[in-house]
Amino acid sequence: QINVVKAIQTPSCRIDVIRSVWPTPVELTFEDESNLIVLQPLRNTSRGCFESLPGMGEFSNIGQVLFVPAGAPLKIRADGGAGEALRCSFSTEMVSEIIGHTDLVKPATTVHALNIRDSWISESLNKLRKAVMSTEVSTLRFADALATALLLDVSRYLEDREPIEGFQRGGLPPRKLKMIMEYLTEGDRLTVDELTQLIGYSRRHLSRAFKRSTGATISDTI
Repeated sequence: QINVVKAIQTPSCRIDVIRSVWPTPVELTFEDESNLIVLQPLRNTSRGCFESLPGMGEFSNIGQVLFVPAGAPLKIRADGGAGEALRCSFSTEMVSEIIGHTDLVKPATTVHALNIRDSWISESLNKLRKAVMSTEVSTLRFADALATALLLDVSRYLEDREPIEGFQRGGLPPRKLKMIMEYLTEGDRLTVDELTQLIGYSRRHLSRAFKRSTGATISDTI
C-alpha cells in the first residue's frame, strides 16, 4: 500500500513524499513511465535487478538513493514493512532537455544506478524533502532548482562510475563482441540499426564501443 503524503509539481518535475506498507518479506516488480530519483529508508537487505536492461541480469544491493529509468521494470526483494520515501519524477523529454540525452544508465554501469553513494546527492534529497513538506511560498522555485541540480549530478555520478566486472572501459563486453562477430561472419548481413536492436545499445554507443574494442568502425566491418 502506497500513500502520497505531500506532492508538488515544478516546471521540471513532480516531487512526492510517499509512505508505504509492504508485507514482510516482499518481492515485487516496479515500473514507471517517468525517470525517478528516489531517497528511501536504508534497508541493507533490499536487492534489485533491472531485468530488461543490458548488463544486469543478477540482483544487486539497493542503497538509500537510486535512479530508475523510465520504462525499466525493477524487480525488488526486500524485508518489507513501513517506510517513507522521496520520489522525483522527470519525463523523458525533460531529462533530454536538462541533460542533453536520455541514456543515463548505460549497460556497463547499470548496477550503480541502484546504489548512488554521493553525500551531496543524499544531503540535497533530504533538503528537498524538507522543502516539499514546508508551506513557504518560495518552496516551488527552490525545489525546482534543487531537483534540476540533482538530475545533473546524478547524471555526472553515473557517467563517472567504473564499469562492472566483465566490461572493457569504453568498449564492448566480450560476450557482446563475440555475438556481433558471429553474426557478421556466420549469419546474414545486418545493418547497424539491426545490430543496435540485437545488442541493446544506441547507434552512437555501439559505434564508439565497437571501435574501442576492435580498432575498426562498425560501418566498415559490415
